[in-house]
Order: sequence, then structure tokens, then C-alpha cells
Amino acid sequence: MSKAMTIAEAKSRFSDCVRSAEGGETVLITRYGKPAAAMVSAKYLAELERLRRKGAARQGLAALIDRFSDGEEFAAEAEQIVRERGAPRKAPLLR
Repeated sequence: MSKAMTIAEAKSRFSDCVRSAEGGETVLITRYGKPAAAMVSAKYLAELERLRRKGAARQGLAALIDRFSDGEEFAAEAEQIVRERGAPRKAPLLR
């Protein structure tokens, strides 16, 4: 479940927003009626980082520089993507 509020409301009720996020609720913060930001529980930080890396992976290998601490971490992420999407298809051989 999520709730939406303006920036002014979120500012004046910041403690309530944090409490809601800690409880698993998403707090959507709007500006001029449009979504501007979201407050979520810190327990989702690892998932957010994984999604950020996945987005970078779609941009190509050059976008992945400095996103992983070592090759094993990169390999683990690649394995996770293969598990979720399946193995990549092989290109047909050109003759």
C-alpha cells in the first residue's frame, strides 16, 4: 500500500513519513500533482541497488565500470539475470 502527499505535507509530517516507510508502506511525494520522489524502507536498498545495476547492464558493459567491487560480484549478478530471464539466445552462424 502506498500513500501520496505533496512536498509541503511530507516536510511538515516527515516523522510520520519515515514511520510509514519503516512499516513497509511507500510514501509517494508529489510536486505540482506529479510524482517527484518516493520514500521506502531501508530494507529495500539492496533491491534498489540490484535494479540500478540491471538498468546499467542494459546500457552495455561500458556502463558497468566501477559498479562492482570485483569479478565475483559481477558474476553473481550476471547469474541472477540469467536465472530471471533465461540464458541468452545464440546468434546464428553466418556463412
